[in-house]
Amino acid sequence: MSNNEQNKSNPNFEGYITELLDIGKLIKKIGDSISADALVMALEASNKKIEIDKMQKQIEYLTTELEELKKLI
Repeated sequence: MSNNEQNKSNPNFEGYITELLDIGKLIKKIGDSISADALVMALEASNKKIEIDKMQKQIEYLTTELEELKKLI
């Protein structure tokens, strides 16, 4: 019997493989979770940028209106 055949029939070897598979699945889940969190953070940052741009346009508009009102006074 070869060493490879002994490893395949050894219950400890199968348990070790099962543990490695479980660890691999856990690492994948953690990676998926990190990816999802990164996506949420990117979307939130994008939304904040959009809001800041809107606020900047409002400030520019109000500044222009204020300048026009000053001219009338």
